[in-house]
Amino acid sequence: MRMHSIVALATLIPCAAGAAQTVDTTWLAVDSTARTATLTLTAGLTSLNGGLNFNGFKSGDLTLVVPLGWTIVVNFDNKDQALPHSVVVVPASATLPPVPGAPAYPGAATHHLTDGLPPGHSESIRFTADHAGYFFLYCGVPGHGVVGMYVKLNVWRSARTAYLKT
Repeated sequence: MRMHSIVALATLIPCAAGAAQTVDTTWLAVDSTARTATLTLTAGLTSLNGGLNFNGFKSGDLTLVVPLGWTIVVNFDNKDQALPHSVVVVPASATLPPVPGAPAYPGAATHHLTDGLPPGHSESIRFTADHAGYFFLYCGVPGHGVVGMYVKLNVWRSARTAYLKT
């Protein structure tokens, strides 16, 4: 089994107080043989957007691209010091839902979706990307996603491996 981290296509993204956020290549582990992408997704990693961010990115400024049919594991960790957070895969939409509906794939949501995980807690989710499309990894706590607490997930037939991009 060949396991490696993907070197991401990184550009600088403006953050709070003039700082810049880049992609950390350790956030994504790819096992091409097992067709599995494992993403470390951290809520409240930085103070950007009042802490309402994933891995220091907001409003879809970070994208995970995964080939159709691959298994996705999301190791979710709430590092926010004050607020609960969750994650759910929802179809991408120009109109963001204040409270998300059912996940786009079975198993693609943390437990207690609208209550969220308390600060310092973590949970892993695992699902198969069995249909192509554009999605968000979205915080299901009411009001969080609509203010930008989401990153993009693109499931593509043409992708040959999983990678992160900005």
